[in-house]
Amino acid sequence: MNTSTLIQKVWNFCHTLRDDGVGYGDYLEHLTYLLFLKMAHEYAEAPYQRDTRIPKGYDWATLRTLAGEPLEAALAAVRDVAAALPRSA
Repeated sequence: MNTSTLIQKVWNFCHTLRDDGVGYGDYLEHLTYLLFLKMAHEYAEAPYQRDTRIPKGYDWATLRTLAGEPLEAALAAVRDVAAALPRSA
């Protein structure tokens, strides 16, 4: 997949979310979490093998298995857990 194809895919998802009544800030927040989890997943795999400390159930591998309401509930849980994390100065 090349860069322009990826960008088009992301915009298509954004349009779908917007059409479903999700505001710009909300879908930007969802995309940010998803991109972070996807990147953390890639760093946990070979050749990096890093410990990302993402709890099981909140990780990319788990989210990929979900759809519909279970996925929405999982994303809300991810958002809640991330909001509760301490912020560094």
